[in-house]
Amino acid sequence: MSSNRDGLLALADGVRAYFDACARADVKKNKIPAEIVVGAVGLRERASKLNEAPDGGNRILFIEPDDGDMGTLSRSGMSHKGLPRVLLELGQPITLSVWSLDREAREDEYAQRVAAMNLLERTFQAMRRAVDPVTGQAIPFAAITFGKVRRVRQDVSSELSFGCELQVSLTLQTVFYDEEIPTVTPGVAIGKPANLSTVPERQPGLGPPAVQSTTPNAPS
Repeated sequence: MSSNRDGLLALADGVRAYFDACARADVKKNKIPAEIVVGAVGLRERASKLNEAPDGGNRILFIEPDDGDMGTLSRSGMSHKGLPRVLLELGQPITLSVWSLDREAREDEYAQRVAAMNLLERTFQAMRRAVDPVTGQAIPFAAITFGKVRRVRQDVSSELSFGCELQVSLTLQTVFYDEEIPTVTPGVAIGKPANLSTVPERQPGLGPPAVQSTTPNAPS
């Protein structure tokens, strides 16, 4: 991604803003908006931040690795144009956790799976249209690599003992920029022809003598 913010936070904020906009649109249509909790947390916090909205429970978390792995740096990858210049790219490993609950069929495992798959599809739609509300920059969908999807076995001793949780392995490409340096555009100075008496003698192997007749413009 091309934002100067942390990629994990920008992605989570962009997805949250998308669902907030969808909820406002539902209210205008006199529909009950879906309450969806979206956040960026560590793995140890994934059992928290649950909700039980009127139409079911929905929670989306972008989780950083608990082992401290921040990703791999590289000099190649996406095509970046313009200034400032991209120095390095970082492939950040992220776990997307999608948890949902069908309140009308709490004991039906298949119904819970369907609810989670539907929320996962909506999450992908949100990621495709996400805009970081802090910077106003779109989150490039092409900067996200999607990997394995797995259903998490329910732990009867935790708050996740009901509903269904799906986890998706992601890699988010973020970039580090070079510092911005003012550019100098040379201009051609118009003056008198060079005085031949001041032209230096040609030196063997150095090519024709240089004529000192151009002056760079000052940086704008």
